[in-house]
Amino acid sequence: MKFYVQIEEVLSRLVSVEAQDEDEAICKVEELYRNSKIVLDYSDFCGEPFIDCKGTNIDNPELEHLVKEEYNL
Repeated sequence: MKFYVQIEEVLSRLVSVEAQDEDEAICKVEELYRNSKIVLDYSDFCGEPFIDCKGTNIDNPELEHLVKEEYNL
């Protein structure tokens, strides 16, 4: 039976930016991130990965198109 298991990792980075207020600071960082001036990588990993079983293909047939890799171990 095929099971779908989701792996989720969290990347986080604290950056500083000059701005007049909090909204402007967020806008500036969002723009930097969208334009790939800030790119999170393995060194920004925080915490432990979250692994959750989403069920079988019979339980959740809509998951089939979301699968990135399939392993037959």
